[in-house]
Amino acid sequence: MAVYSAPPVDFVDTLAALPADLPATLGAIDGVAASATLPGVQGTVAEYRGTPIYGMSDSAKALLPPGFKLADNEILYNENERGFKPGPLVTTYNGVTVTLTGRPSAVPTQGSFIVTSATLARLAPSAPLLGCWLSVPDRSKSAAVVSAVIEATASTSVSAEGGVIFANMLEQILQVMLLTVTGLLGVAALIALIGVGNTLGLSVMERTRENALLRALGVQRSGLRLMLLIEALLLATVASALGVLAGIGFGLAGAATVAKASRITEIRLSVDWGQIAGFVAIVLVAAALASVLPARRAVRAAPIEALSDE
Repeated sequence: MAVYSAPPVDFVDTLAALPADLPATLGAIDGVAASATLPGVQGTVAEYRGTPIYGMSDSAKALLPPGFKLADNEILYNENERGFKPGPLVTTYNGVTVTLTGRPSAVPTQGSFIVTSATLARLAPSAPLLGCWLSVPDRSKSAAVVSAVIEATASTSVSAEGGVIFANMLEQILQVMLLTVTGLLGVAALIALIGVGNTLGLSVMERTRENALLRALGVQRSGLRLMLLIEALLLATVASALGVLAGIGFGLAGAATVAKASRITEIRLSVDWGQIAGFVAIVLVAAALASVLPARRAVRAAPIEALSDE
């Protein structure tokens, strides 16, 4: 038995009839929005023997997009299945043979096939429940769902596979990458701190006479410090805005490239604004700290001495 994901469902298929209480147990897992069972048999399709053939039940069809269609004379195979082409496929079970039109689809797993309930009834009038589909729309709960599925199927012949598990695996990989990127961002923030400090330091040196004139006109030391602080924050804000926009753009382009290579037809932009706000806040704090030394140098210069320097 295996758990498989075909957008937008994660389904369970087995080489034997499902345990009677398993569909209800899996459907009750927190994070599973809906479930459905499918009858099926182990038949022969072309030269493939002992392969699962599922009948599309009404409950299973309800989990698929509204535009999904399957005719009684059709049989679906996985779109990544090698060795199959659209056209006639001889399907046999228990001495009954029908010729169906094969059609590629993202719904079946590799090595399994899907027909309508009426077609399955022609092959096996009393087919047992062979599959269970689970809809897991909230991928943030994928880890908990995976753990619960593995626990629920530990005493059965089920091997957990599929989209929700792939999503969980991918999430773990991305978490490691995120930690790495976060470390690099820390180094980048340190470099930014030095860069903003150097920029402000050069600005203070170039505007020595201007700063002295402001002091002579009555600007207090606190006002001069505030002016340099605002300048540092403006630099950091503009740089952060450009960085966020560029990051989202390059991230979307990279995701689109991966999706195209993986034959994923739809991608959704998901931005963790809270995390981005946290990083921007860190950058602004770093910029504020970077303004301390240049501001200290600017206010320590005596106005008369600074104005007299050539």
